[in-house]
Amino acid sequence: SFYLQNIPVLHFFTGQHEDYHKPSDDIDKINFIGMFNIMEYVDNIIQTSTRIKTFDFQETVNDTSIAPKFNVTLGIMPDYLFNEEGVRVDGVSKNKTAYKYGVKKGDIIMKMGDIETLDMMKYMKALSIFNKQDTTTIIIKRGEEKIKLPIVFQ
Repeated sequence: SFYLQNIPVLHFFTGQHEDYHKPSDDIDKINFIGMFNIMEYVDNIIQTSTRIKTFDFQETVNDTSIAPKFNVTLGIMPDYLFNEEGVRVDGVSKNKTAYKYGVKKGDIIMKMGDIETLDMMKYMKALSIFNKQDTTTIIIKRGEEKIKLPIVFQ
């Protein structure tokens, strides 16, 4: 909400897991080491920023197009920190499409239909072409193995 009002803002987090923002997200899921590392980093930012007289708002550079709209989902939680080719699965929602067809945490979605899902934008573009009850094949990488999974979107 600050960013949308042109107020400078930073956001930090320690990553996601399958129980992220769910009632089952309990203390054992807290990344205390990550929190400490962020605290040290933020402390350094605060100490350094005391020498800056004014902060100018600068809109972030977006080198991608607007996120496409889609009517279906695989029911995964992507690993937003993954920076290799594909979309790594950080969690799978029970009773959703990915769960039904055996996609697991740690799998990397490489292709959906005819679209290579090299990054999140391409993954969302791929989702945008499907509707409920459409069938396609996804290709996932599990370890060193590439697996073809025929799916039907719920």
